Amino acid sequence: MTLRPVAAQHFERLTEICEVCGTRLIQYVPRCSACGAERPPRVHATSSLQRQPGCTRIAHLSDLHVGSNGTNPTALECFLWWIEELQQISVDALVISGDLVDCSEDLSSLQAIRKALEGSQIDWHVVPGNHDVPSEPGTASSFAAVFGRFPKVKRSGFVEFILLDSNAGIPFTERGTYDRVIAPTGLFGACITDGRVGRQQLAECDAGLAPERPAHRILVLHHHLVHQQAEPLCGPLRDDFARTMRALQDAAAVLEWAAARGVSMVLHGHKHLAMRAGVHRGGIAVLGGGSSTQGPPPFRSRIIDLDPTGGRRVIDVEMLR
Repeated sequence: MTLRPVAAQHFERLTEICEVCGTRLIQYVPRCSACGAERPPRVHATSSLQRQPGCTRIAHLSDLHVGSNGTNPTALECFLWWIEELQQISVDALVISGDLVDCSEDLSSLQAIRKALEGSQIDWHVVPGNHDVPSEPGTASSFAAVFGRFPKVKRSGFVEFILLDSNAGIPFTERGTYDRVIAPTGLFGACITDGRVGRQQLAECDAGLAPERPAHRILVLHHHLVHQQAEPLCGPLRDDFARTMRALQDAAAVLEWAAARGVSMVLHGHKHLAMRAGVHRGGIAVLGGGSSTQGPPPFRSRIIDLDPTGGRRVIDVEMLR
């Protein structure tokens, strides 16, 4: 196995107006809707995995779906390969933005993932995805038994991670018909789909944030923040409004909360395509992890280098067999 860098992106500025035609740009969408011109941050043609001195290096994986049927290699095998490769490039922290397993009751797969994380000697941070929680969030779950309850605020050097459960903010009675009627039956492997963080989690996080703002605050959750028609890395994609893969219901409130607290980056999953990175007002870089184990090789991930002065470099990488 080997990791190949694809491209690097530097998040240094946010442009609200298209530099080519003057049209106001849509948040998160990487091209102008009027003329098609690409917006900053620019994608650099060459990249290197060489690490800069003094940086903290983070790897972002998502949507492992360990225990899913019919994959070759298996999702667990692929995840273990990722661990090996990330050790080789001296990653300081590994973030997994949900859907660690395919079935919320798969305790053995959750335990296998935790064992691999603890044996990696890499600092790690996870959040639950919609596949990780039972059909009625808030009830006892295997994920909580293995990884604890959320939200959590954890510090790693000059980086502070805010870890949210984007499934927990919707009472069962307020969920849509699919979540209330079909998901509990388990028909076709159904699971809940909609996400909301809720005010209570944000209030709990406020109590755990460091009094002095660190160089970087990174918010991690499973559901994506925008109903996207953005250009993905792997081809056209539109939001699935009919049933699954819908965006976070209270995304605007979460982004407003994050901007007020100096969050510099949001990492999410849920979509299984690695979306082009976007930038929201306030310079918040938003990175969707796609799926790091599903589909044919090469498998994709992102490496994030952060420096103590606030600089950010994101490297798209492929794992080649």
